[in-house]
Formats: sequence, C-alpha cells, structure tokens
Amino acid sequence: MKTVLWWAVAALAAACTATGVRSREVVAAFPAGWSGTWRGTLEVCNADGALPGASVEHVIEPTEDPARWRWVTTYDGAAGRVVKDYTLLVRDALRGAYAIDERDGVVLEARWLGDALHTWFEVGGSLLIVRESVLANGTAAATYCFELLTAPTATAADGDGAVRCFAPVVLQRARLRRVR
Repeated sequence: MKTVLWWAVAALAAACTATGVRSREVVAAFPAGWSGTWRGTLEVCNADGALPGASVEHVIEPTEDPARWRWVTTYDGAAGRVVKDYTLLVRDALRGAYAIDERDGVVLEARWLGDALHTWFEVGGSLLIVRESVLANGTAAATYCFELLTAPTATAADGDGAVRCFAPVVLQRARLRRVR
C-alpha cells in the first residue's frame, strides 16, 4: 500500500510540474510576500570590469485590484534619477504567469520558474534576460535579488543556423534589503 501511495504522490507531483501548476503556498508567497520597499546598490560590469552603478529603491505594493501590483524602481546614479513606474500583472498565479506593464504600451511577459520571476525580451538589437528573487524571505536578512544580462542579437549563426549564440556583454546586479 505504501508503494502505491508513493507512486500516486510522485505522479501527482510530476503532473503539477509538467503543467506548471504551483502549490497554493507558493502562489500566496508571490507577490504578496515580496511587498515593501527595498534599497541597495546596482552593480554594472562588462568584460573590462566594473562600470558606474547606482543606488536603487524598489517598491512592491498591492493595489485595489489583486491582479495588479505597483512595481516601481528608482535609480540614482551619475546619469541622474530614473524612475520606472511599472505595474506587475498577475495573469494566472497557479501557472506562474505574470507580466510587467511598463505603462507606455510595452508589456513584458514573465514567468515564475523555480524560486524566481524570469523575463526575457529583445529591444534595440539586444536580448535582455532578467531574474528576480527574494532570498531568506520572512527573515531580517531578506534580500531582493535582481540580475539582468544583456547580449547583442546580431551574432553569426553557428553551423547550419539552427543554433544562435548570444554571448552576454553586460551584467547588472542588485542586492536590496527590505527597509519597510
């Protein structure tokens, strides 16, 4: 009987993974568990080393609509102050489907995979890959992690053209601490 129960649980887990269905606990943890104001420093580097960074503040707050969250990032650096006043859209939380609405006609589809929110998009001849996560959530050491890799898309095809390589040229990385 234990063997049958184990196989039933394993089959259910595999089915949930295959269909992308997430547990209710995971769904409840994002984005609600990330809400607050996060601050820290953005590091930028390329093959030559470190580039000028910036101080960063990221605000995640609920709105009156549970399918829409404030998703505002403010950068203060040598280039001045830049505010990205976006909205996180909850498309289908059980399947990990989200989007970042830049509120200017651009909507970037995002997916919760593993323990992070992932977004991939192409703009101006560059592929941008974004990974956002929170480490040690629920503790005083909670850290919001943001990584963005940039790679040019105008690279030569490898072999017969079936595989294209996009070597990253810039990494932006921030580790922010919750301040509110």
